[in-house]
Amino acid sequence: MKLISAVLHILFVLHLSYVRAFSYVEDELLQESDLFKRLQKYQDLDLHHKPLVSNNVVASDASKLRDNLLTEKRDAMRLPTNIVPHHYHLSLQVYQFINGTFLGHVDMDFHVEKSTRTIVLHSADLTLPQHEMKVTDGTNQTIRISDVTAIPDAEMLNLTTDSTLHPGVNYTLTIHFLGALRDDGFGLYHFGYFDESTHTVRIVVGTQFQPTHARYMFPCLDEPSFKARFSLRVARPTNSTCISNTPLSVTAPFLGFPEYEWDVFKTTVKMSTYLLAFVISQFEFLSKKVDGIEYKVFMRDEHYLEGQHVLDKTPKYLNYFQNFYKIPYPLEKLDSVALDTMVAAGMENWGLITYNSDAVRVTNASTSRHLIASSTLIAHEVAHQWFGNLVTASWWSGLWLNEGFATYMALKCIQEVEPVWDAMKLFISGHQMTAMELDQTQMSTPIVRNVSSIKEISATFNPITYNKGAALIRMMDHFLTEATFQRGVRNYLNELKYSNAEQDDLWRHLTIVGQEDDTLPPDATVKDVMDTWTLQKHYPVVNFVRHPNGSCTVSQKQFSDSRNSSYQGLWWIPVSIITEGSIDMEMTTATIWIPPSSKEMFVAGLPNLPRWVLLNNKQAAYARVNYDYNSWMALARQLKQNHSIFSAITRAQLLDDAYHLFTLGELKDPDVLFTLMSYLSNEEEYLPWLITMKNMEQIHQQLLNQPEFFELKEYLLKLSDKLYFKFGLDRESHSSFQGLFSLRAQKWACALEKMECVRDLLSFFNDFQAAKDIRVVPSHLRSSVLCTGVKEGNSTLWQSLWADALAIRFDSRNRYALLKALGCSKEPWTLKRYLQEGFKNHDSLGTPGLYTIVNAVSQNPISHDYAWDMIKNMSQFKERFGFWPLKASVAKVAISSLSQRRHLTELDEFLEATDYTDDQKKKLRKLVSFNIEWLEKFQAPISNWFSKQYPFDDIKPELMRPLPRMSSRSPRNVKIQLIRPDSL
Repeated sequence: MKLISAVLHILFVLHLSYVRAFSYVEDELLQESDLFKRLQKYQDLDLHHKPLVSNNVVASDASKLRDNLLTEKRDAMRLPTNIVPHHYHLSLQVYQFINGTFLGHVDMDFHVEKSTRTIVLHSADLTLPQHEMKVTDGTNQTIRISDVTAIPDAEMLNLTTDSTLHPGVNYTLTIHFLGALRDDGFGLYHFGYFDESTHTVRIVVGTQFQPTHARYMFPCLDEPSFKARFSLRVARPTNSTCISNTPLSVTAPFLGFPEYEWDVFKTTVKMSTYLLAFVISQFEFLSKKVDGIEYKVFMRDEHYLEGQHVLDKTPKYLNYFQNFYKIPYPLEKLDSVALDTMVAAGMENWGLITYNSDAVRVTNASTSRHLIASSTLIAHEVAHQWFGNLVTASWWSGLWLNEGFATYMALKCIQEVEPVWDAMKLFISGHQMTAMELDQTQMSTPIVRNVSSIKEISATFNPITYNKGAALIRMMDHFLTEATFQRGVRNYLNELKYSNAEQDDLWRHLTIVGQEDDTLPPDATVKDVMDTWTLQKHYPVVNFVRHPNGSCTVSQKQFSDSRNSSYQGLWWIPVSIITEGSIDMEMTTATIWIPPSSKEMFVAGLPNLPRWVLLNNKQAAYARVNYDYNSWMALARQLKQNHSIFSAITRAQLLDDAYHLFTLGELKDPDVLFTLMSYLSNEEEYLPWLITMKNMEQIHQQLLNQPEFFELKEYLLKLSDKLYFKFGLDRESHSSFQGLFSLRAQKWACALEKMECVRDLLSFFNDFQAAKDIRVVPSHLRSSVLCTGVKEGNSTLWQSLWADALAIRFDSRNRYALLKALGCSKEPWTLKRYLQEGFKNHDSLGTPGLYTIVNAVSQNPISHDYAWDMIKNMSQFKERFGFWPLKASVAKVAISSLSQRRHLTELDEFLEATDYTDDQKKKLRKLVSFNIEWLEKFQAPISNWFSKQYPFDDIKPELMRPLPRMSSRSPRNVKIQLIRPDSL
């Protein structure tokens, strides 16, 4: 009761202060006093202690309040279009230091498209006094709201007015609301952090409204197509600051509350509700002004100097996009703020970009990987200021228009502004090939599909939307040509700025410029072409067959592991063709178009074998290419003779296509793949190697405990021989993607146990033992150094490190590095003991620690099934270790390397005795089934290839080669010193 009285008093004072700050009109003060008196009847409402699971509407007649439970139908989950908002006048006060609540009111100016008595809007987890809801018209006449219906499943309110609302009249809807701050990082949320300088806990309040969480802070039309202006007023503690989308207009006192002040922000441009944002904090900031735009970066006091990277990059990237789009950034300022608990890496709120702190803090010790990732994230969020903010997808089914463009344009920006980072190569490996690997699976979905429920909307934020969307935009950039594409994009943005768009709007503008510049197929529009890519899942493989007379047959088929599916897609495919002796090796525009109406085409005028022909140069089209065997061999010959004639992207593409064609059965044996790979002994570019490492690690994992494991390892070692000498552990990396690759190359060579790498790792391990401080080892090498030390050490050393691992702080990264390394032992009895100790200490280790131990032992070829042998009998396990059940995540890593039919039978018996969910059981069984099927399908062809290429007599000397060991000498007692956890 006291709490509610306090809340109601605060609500009264909020309105009173609002009037003082903005009007100072005495009769309005009296009106606010009347409001307080009317609200007294709701004193029984306990906001803070009442579970906030749906809208709490204080109705004039409780019998009128009804729950309209709706099924998830698209029309039911979408707002009707009869209400069009213009302007939200939003006042808010947050009590983060008192009881974690907030309250406020909103005046929404709107008009109606057709006569109605119904207003439907979003509201979730808010308490709304119905008596204080009202609609006023342009003459300030009040229209009473006679009924309020909550629709919980849709997070909506249905308001019914006494009289009809008519088109051509401006109306204002007024609603007062109360709510509780969230702690999950969505809506209006708060978190605390310990300030070491003052030894106090400081509270931060922030917002995250995308995709559907503005409704958790205030009632609104929370769909991207309902754009409006926002005038925001926030009451905050005087010892804190508030920042929002627009600059601060005025600060005014809060009458009766000297510890609070009102911040009034300038009115925003027209934008979607999910872009509204503000942050209340006590952060420090860095600032600069560039070309009339004010840039600020806000971070915690002890970290704010680490925001210099964001401050330096943001103006550069914004300037690039202004020049590319030829549309000026429309706001006066662009703030960036780093938040510790932010769920996403970044959020593009217009004029106030929020970041996860770890994603953008940069120090002198930051790695190349972090610098590149941070810069790419910054460019992505800045790109959104146009794609997503200025022009917004009308509905979440078109999210790829926002996210695909931001992803691709960010890398295009980085390529121009930071050329040393080779951003387009990063795009190929990190985005396009990643998307293709996912898109060929049964889990794939079309990039555009109908979504309506909140769950479906959230699911659109996935790698297909971001990465495939970006790859399709890159494809258009190539087949239209860059200049044509750029002109079409500019026209699209200019026509639709401050409004919403469908993908057909983009197709229309690109068709106009494409037809003007003759870069489209005859009688086809961009819509004809691109709908085949966005409205269906998967992608094509182009099959190329040479004929003796200089002609070839080109055909397409769906490339996916869903071979039994009745659905088989067809696409409009732009295919570039270059041949041996071509003058323009950079050409990526379409030489031919394969239409969906033709299953195969004949192409004449090509050179005869043994000269090579290359299709889809630089993987400009989102497709793979499968050549006939002789054409593959012609390309392999060119790679061997002079691989540099092809770009690094094309070389990586050939290797990646061959790998996936083999693993999906389009190539019957690994001959093409391994023959192509044979040139890698002369390859010094990172992209082909990165792709090879990623793909070979999958084969390496499947053969982990098989006879072919050694042959594969030796083959890869021979190919990697020069790689280590170029990127050895004594080489310093630099702030480029080549520097990032050097770290990857080091780990690759060391994982293959290259003698020189083992030697160098042991040298680092000796340094670690001598210093008794793990920080003498570079952070990116710590796992490898510790693993090698354990592998080459003896049981006494192992015992010492195990004791240290148990003594280190629970959440330390070094603890997990040690736990992982202890599974590298070569001694079977030690590995069995490790599992026993892990299960015995499961309480102190926690699930993450136990997971790390079981995973490490199960990934060791010596002990791949040790964990499974211990856990498969539930009663014996429980009797031995005293606990059950085992977490499904731990069981998953215990079975990750099982690959025999008997294992599947054992697993079925095991799952029968568990209480895992059906989905968990299905995934565990699928994992082992995949391993079994993979070996049954690929083990024999791989074994046969190695037997032909490397007869036993040729590799026998390698079997006898000794490896350096440390176990012959007494290990030193190792004690890890933790000085500052954040420095590790």
